[in-house]
Amino acid sequence: MRPPRYPRRSADGLTAASIAVVFAVGLATLAAWESSLLTGEFVGASSAAAAERGKGSAAARPRPDASRSQRPARPAEQDLSDQVNELALRLRGPDARRSYGGESGGKGAPLTGVIRFSPDRTWALGSTVIPVPEDREAMPQAALYVAQRTAGRWQIALSGTAEFDALLARAPAQLMPPGERRALARFSAGAARPAAPTRLMLPWRIGQSWLMTAAPATGRPARPLGLVAFRGGDGRVLAAGPGRFYRLCATRDGGGMVMVIHPDGRATTYYNLTGIPKIPDGGAVARGTPLGRIGTDRPCGGAPVDRPQVQFGLRSGNDDLPLEGVTLGGWTFREQASPLVGWAERGPLQVLPGGLLRNFGPQPPPPAAPKEEPRPDVTPEPDPSDRPGTGRQDESSPDNQESDASGEQQQ
Repeated sequence: MRPPRYPRRSADGLTAASIAVVFAVGLATLAAWESSLLTGEFVGASSAAAAERGKGSAAARPRPDASRSQRPARPAEQDLSDQVNELALRLRGPDARRSYGGESGGKGAPLTGVIRFSPDRTWALGSTVIPVPEDREAMPQAALYVAQRTAGRWQIALSGTAEFDALLARAPAQLMPPGERRALARFSAGAARPAAPTRLMLPWRIGQSWLMTAAPATGRPARPLGLVAFRGGDGRVLAAGPGRFYRLCATRDGGGMVMVIHPDGRATTYYNLTGIPKIPDGGAVARGTPLGRIGTDRPCGGAPVDRPQVQFGLRSGNDDLPLEGVTLGGWTFREQASPLVGWAERGPLQVLPGGLLRNFGPQPPPPAAPKEEPRPDVTPEPDPSDRPGTGRQDESSPDNQESDASGEQQQ
């Protein structure tokens, strides 16, 4: 029997094929080693180890198109947010608890954001909102802040305080233009009844009639028009007057809250909005500028709403302003403590919550007609306009025809 044949081996005991494999692997290792010298990465390291060892390399840097929200927060920015939250809870927490009602309100983590930094990132302008509890109906308590970083520490002040006014006066022009600075100074001063009030309209198109709803304020003293909302018409919410635009609690899909600071220092606030346009924060808007549409969004907290609406309010400095005596869209709003009732009046017309309000534009209401003294031989008929009504209006009245014409001219 012929003995078995074995493959021929080299002198060191390796076959020719094994030698070829070893040679190829060696070439590949050499190429990888040369590549590591050029790129700063190390062969065989895990992705985490490579990132740690290769800091500063192209692979370790964030991509140019990465969004800011995906990048790790800078320590200075995180420190700023933490300090603003602490300051907001300390200064505004008691007001929020009174406004929201109960001890549970005003204790949630504030929703804080930066509107802009100065180019050297030593100054910041931003907003903070104390969220409304999920079971309460109230306008979110909002404030703006100015901050300066010196010697590695932030000095922060909220609007409505003397510290804010002083810090605002020192803020550089690179942080905000002079017109915005003046508007913020008047807003912080808290002029509840300005000498020259900005003429405001209702926040929808002139000539349309929307439904008004209201709920009493939960805090003390109670106000019958503590929470006012509107809905109807084409659903488009418009700026009640000219001013500076600020977006708060903004969502990616355009929801949130809008605040417009007017030249007289008062601000109108609009909540539950959707489709908020991409207007730069601090940008100037005209009366009638679209601010979004009525909605049910509540990113600043609050109880769910059953249908789209815009929650509307007035604010200045530290305070929510009552609507008593305020003129909007040709109507004067009235509040009465005993009995607790609120309404809007225009001449002899009076509209309770649940009624329709027609927007007559930024004009004062006509004076109430004087009541004639009845003659002794004539029995006067009762006038239904002597009491608050349901909001039904005579669309053919001279007031309405005249206001429609003026509204078309303003449009």
